[in-house]
Amino acid sequence: MRQFKARKRTWTPAFLGGATLVGASLAGCVGTSTGVPEGAMPGQGNQTVIRFDEVVAGSTHGCALVNGGRAVCWGMGGDVGDGTQIERATPVRVQGPQTFAMLDLDSYTCGVTTNQRAWCWGTNTEGRLGDGTAEYRGLPTSVLTNVQFTRITTGAIHTCAISTDREMYCWGSNRFNQLGVRPDTLSLVPVRVAVGRTFATVDAGGLHTCGIADTGDTYCWGADYGANLVRIDGSVRFVSLTLGGQHACGLTSAGEAFCFGSNTEGQLGDGTFVSSPLTGPPVPVQTDLRFVGLSAGEFHTCGVTAEGAAWCWGRDDLGQLGDGDPPPGAAPDPSRKPLPTKVLTQNTFMRFATISSGRFISCSTTPDRRAFCWGFGTGSASKAFSTRPVELGS
Repeated sequence: MRQFKARKRTWTPAFLGGATLVGASLAGCVGTSTGVPEGAMPGQGNQTVIRFDEVVAGSTHGCALVNGGRAVCWGMGGDVGDGTQIERATPVRVQGPQTFAMLDLDSYTCGVTTNQRAWCWGTNTEGRLGDGTAEYRGLPTSVLTNVQFTRITTGAIHTCAISTDREMYCWGSNRFNQLGVRPDTLSLVPVRVAVGRTFATVDAGGLHTCGIADTGDTYCWGADYGANLVRIDGSVRFVSLTLGGQHACGLTSAGEAFCFGSNTEGQLGDGTFVSSPLTGPPVPVQTDLRFVGLSAGEFHTCGVTAEGAAWCWGRDDLGQLGDGDPPPGAAPDPSRKPLPTKVLTQNTFMRFATISSGRFISCSTTPDRRAFCWGFGTGSASKAFSTRPVELGS
């Protein structure tokens, strides 16, 4: 189950007021010619139906993997990997020959390819792309290392990844010790973290990072933690972990959800707005539901159950909880909800397989590999804002 976490930068798409559709519609898209036009969606023009392997929500944009690992993105110009500064209302193809096994987004994008190499694009402040420079990259650029990776995660201004031998590497800004190394200076290329310790998974939050070590212990470092790895209260053992801007949530082997950290918007899901210590103990999400995946956005969290239902909690000022409530100002509706609320699907038979929370949007894929988003900047030209799921690219 793909996990996802916080996004940090405000995104206000110009197309929210209604702009010309850019890019191909994905709903039932089948091409008729033999070539794939420059910038076109994989599948457009080559008689291939588009199927989504993964969809990921960010702070400035969204991306998806389609038809075996080709990347497509939509959103703020300069972040979508097509080499232009044009804002994209619907997904366009990321330029380059790479096929990806996974992507992760903040206000930039990084991914691990099917041959286990790391590539990034977009804003490169303080070297977060890891290519040895701090220059903006409108197209995918290779991370400057010979290390092969299995996972990668993007923070606000830093990036971390786990190598094939389960070692941790980070790069970018280290002003808040989020690289987990001393001194607190940036690194334009990957540096090894926690020498002698190996990790099963990692996730980067706003200005901090957390990982689950192979011992099963959860460690965090960065803002409010310092450069040393801080062990989170071990009363709850996680099998997966997802970070928001200033909160984190994890799943146990039984599918129980626990969270810790900031709770100003109800993002911990415990029915309160009281924050918990950053070092734990984690507080239980107040529900009998059992989840197979969690994703922490900037100020909200979403989960998907084994039955395929999606539930979200926390900030709901722009429909990112997907419960169908009217938009702000249209009717009385709390802008923050501290308990899980069910995502309102198009019909009672719709089921979700994955979940991804960004800053203003949440996205999910279905078992038949369709993709849906809700909130602000949904990737749909017909409905860029929606309080319930709309099909990506429609």
